[in-house]
Amino acid sequence: MIDLAEREGHFERLRVAADADADALAPPHLERLQEAAPSEREVTPNVTSVDRPVIVYDECPIYSAYRLRYAFHINGQRIEHLFFAEPSFADVEDRVHGRITEQELHARMASVDVEVLRALKWCDSRIATLLARAVAPDLGDV
Repeated sequence: MIDLAEREGHFERLRVAADADADALAPPHLERLQEAAPSEREVTPNVTSVDRPVIVYDECPIYSAYRLRYAFHINGQRIEHLFFAEPSFADVEDRVHGRITEQELHARMASVDVEVLRALKWCDSRIATLLARAVAPDLGDV
């Protein structure tokens, strides 16, 4: 039988080692990404048949940040990063009922206009889509 104290000591050593590895493997630009992340996420409604309220969340953790390989300007705004947060229930509902496309859902998750996602180079678009799908709930073949 394994001694419980020995087992707990082993797990504690693994936790300490994992924390040290995580610090060593953290990307050098992570602090800059966190500084560039918006502190408040404003959900701007797309034009639909029903007027939607503008919602500002007090706090919204960033689940997935991506630094674009090909940064660009669109409508005078520089786009260097995309920050994906979980979608609201209303956004998921719009997607399930076919009122918006998957790309429009991803744009709402990133709090950008859908034209920003359409302007991405293919390599950035592919990675951004994978990240957004990892954060969004599995909607199957909607």
